[in-house]
Amino acid sequence: INNKYSKTIYEVLNFDGKYSYLEIEAKTERKNQIRLHLNQLGNPVIGDPLYGENNKNTDGLKLISYSLEFIDPHNHKKVFVKLPEEELLFR
Repeated sequence: INNKYSKTIYEVLNFDGKYSYLEIEAKTERKNQIRLHLNQLGNPVIGDPLYGENNKNTDGLKLISYSLEFIDPHNHKKVFVKLPEEELLFR
């Protein structure tokens, strides 16, 4: 992305005949990385106004994060946050 190395790992969790539900891990931190990589594979995120061609919808972008892990820049400790099971939209 922009001549910089980028790596995205994904796993298909469910396919209902029309839509795929994925678990995605962005190994690098590039702007719009997930959206760009999925579009390059020919499977843009539903409702993506920037990369999704002819897949607009009234609900907007269907890209949801259920966990986040990063190194705190102040204390250099790993931070991991995950939505509680009852808050997950997809199971």
